[in-house]
Amino acid sequence: MSESSSRRTGSAEFPRAPYGNACMECARSKTKCTLSRTGPKCERCTRLDKSCSPATKGRRRGDVGKGASTALASKTDALEEKLEGVLRILQHSNPSASSALHAKAQPGGHKERPSETPATSESLAGPVGSNSLAGHKRSSKNLHKYPLESEAECEEFLATYRLKMLPFFPAVIIPQNTTAKELSIQRPFLWLVIRAICSKNSARQKALIAEVFQALSNDLVLTCTKSLDLLLGIVVFSGWALFYLYQGPMRLTTVLLLGQGLATELGLLKPVPRGPFGRLLGFSRQQSLTSATGMVESTGTLEERRVVLGLVHLTSIAANVFHRLEPMQWTPYLAESLQKLSEAKEYTTDEFLVYLVRVQQICDKAMSTDVSAVGVPQDVYVQIYQSQIEELKRSIPEHLQSNQILQLHILDAQISIHERSLIPQQQHKQSASAQIQRLESIWACFNATNSWISTMNFCLGPASWPHMSLAIFAQISHCMISLFRLSIFESPEVFWDRQRARQELDLAEVLKMWIANGIKVAESMKMDDNSLSDEENCWTHLVKRLSSVLEWWESKVLPRLIATESRDQASKDASALAAFDVSSLQMAEPLDLTMMNWDFFDDLWMQELMNGGDEPMRDAIY
Repeated sequence: MSESSSRRTGSAEFPRAPYGNACMECARSKTKCTLSRTGPKCERCTRLDKSCSPATKGRRRGDVGKGASTALASKTDALEEKLEGVLRILQHSNPSASSALHAKAQPGGHKERPSETPATSESLAGPVGSNSLAGHKRSSKNLHKYPLESEAECEEFLATYRLKMLPFFPAVIIPQNTTAKELSIQRPFLWLVIRAICSKNSARQKALIAEVFQALSNDLVLTCTKSLDLLLGIVVFSGWALFYLYQGPMRLTTVLLLGQGLATELGLLKPVPRGPFGRLLGFSRQQSLTSATGMVESTGTLEERRVVLGLVHLTSIAANVFHRLEPMQWTPYLAESLQKLSEAKEYTTDEFLVYLVRVQQICDKAMSTDVSAVGVPQDVYVQIYQSQIEELKRSIPEHLQSNQILQLHILDAQISIHERSLIPQQQHKQSASAQIQRLESIWACFNATNSWISTMNFCLGPASWPHMSLAIFAQISHCMISLFRLSIFESPEVFWDRQRARQELDLAEVLKMWIANGIKVAESMKMDDNSLSDEENCWTHLVKRLSSVLEWWESKVLPRLIATESRDQASKDASALAAFDVSSLQMAEPLDLTMMNWDFFDDLWMQELMNGGDEPMRDAIY
């Protein structure tokens, strides 16, 4: 017998050390530790002449590692959530097949009893999304401490959306014969959004908005779900984004980009490829360009065309206000959708939506045209866009001419067209005719701003503020910027009486009126809020921001304007200068408007209203 075979035979005769009780040397070498019958050393340490000392800490069987049981439990929970999500997806697509599969998945082969829940407030609340993984668990975790809406409250939410919100932005229409319970089943995500924007409980509204973002991240980012319900909810959620913009970072841009991607996947912006993804960069296997016959033309229901036009409208507003994304590209399918929606007139508000989109198209052109790069005089573009506005106004049907919301959008577009005249010109010397045209454009901007503010204050009182869309609040910011520019405008090439402008339309008085309206809305919402919480909501935040702008105007800007104008007037009239005690005035440096970055100011002013932070805006001027 060889030495190696005798060693293995001898080792097998010795008893092995119990599990976890190997000596230090054997444990370090990760070898078997066999006890010796003749001495205290083990067989391996005796053979290799090593010191055999017991291990300092024994290892127990089953002790795989710290937190092993916790990790195993979390993995089990994750698998259960995934299984529940798959079952819900199957239930949504094929209820009979999913019931059979769920019955097989039950332990012991027991079948699950069918749900026969009555139409209570819990059933009206609905799931977070039709395809959300563990949607019920996530909802109960975030919303369990807030009172659940009753059936009457749910019906009130739906009526509020139909009667008070849709007149501002009719992109997603719910038929009159659809109840809240039916909507929660047919369009669960859209129903969640409506509950969030119509809720009168501030704390619950925040929780519902968090649920909306959770459902969006789950359905669009994790599971990449293609659903018209999601797109409908995104458009409504973006259309009334005021309710969540004040809470933190600007998340409207992300939501709109998700909506654009979803609309593209649904084939609502252009034809989608026919068949699987077998082509690379538009080429087939024969190295030829993909023909038009390889594309699927989307028939497009009126509901789909309506919602995608609403998405285009919202993206344009966000692009012009926040400057963080570009307006959506206008495609032949969008033009076709606009035409078919105008011809079909399925609802009385369809024609109103068509004109909103057309007005915004003109506004996009006016805002995006770079006059300095083209080299064409600015007054030429002003005349072109103004003629387009006038042509659109002549085409408005009689039943829409008295629509005040449409008039606000048209006036805002006119402000966008003429406010370019307030920007310092690149040319050193202008002709007399160019100066007259520029002065006329400035007065047109002032008249449009004055008309917008008058229409807003006369037609939309505090009772309408909780239902106004994001577009109206963006126009409020736009008008304040325009009025601010008109109140401080001064140019050696154009005579503009800014004192007269401030007398006819005082920025401080306008701000005070809107602050009073905001306070009334905040107080009424607090009375309707059953929780009576003192937490900040969008209305108290808006009042605080407007008050900050008012204080800044009255304490910093206006005194410097008055001092500068008084000094200029005194220097022009020598006789008045002798009788005028200039030393008693608090002199200030004149405002240098040529160095002001107007685009940066637009963005920061909107942040002042919606997202806090007034110091950067003040630093942009001083």
